[in-house]
Amino acid sequence: FLKNRDSVKVNPNDIFLTSGASEAVEMLMRVLIRSNNDAVLTPIPQYPLYSALTTVLDGYFAGYYMGDETKWELNMAEVKK
Repeated sequence: FLKNRDSVKVNPNDIFLTSGASEAVEMLMRVLIRSNNDAVLTPIPQYPLYSALTTVLDGYFAGYYMGDETKWELNMAEVKK
């Protein structure tokens, strides 16, 4: 199906299904965040699920600001703060 629709060759064994994006994000973050030494670098504004899950999983939320004034481009000085 995906090869015909999207011209992408996919191995069915490499597909992981969840009931939605939020569940998939939570599963991934549970694997990545093991302690409060694990930081999640996230652009702000952000989808609130990222900060909420980081807090619940005892990770460190490291947000950096983006906006129209920078044309939504990554500013390394902001990331390094």
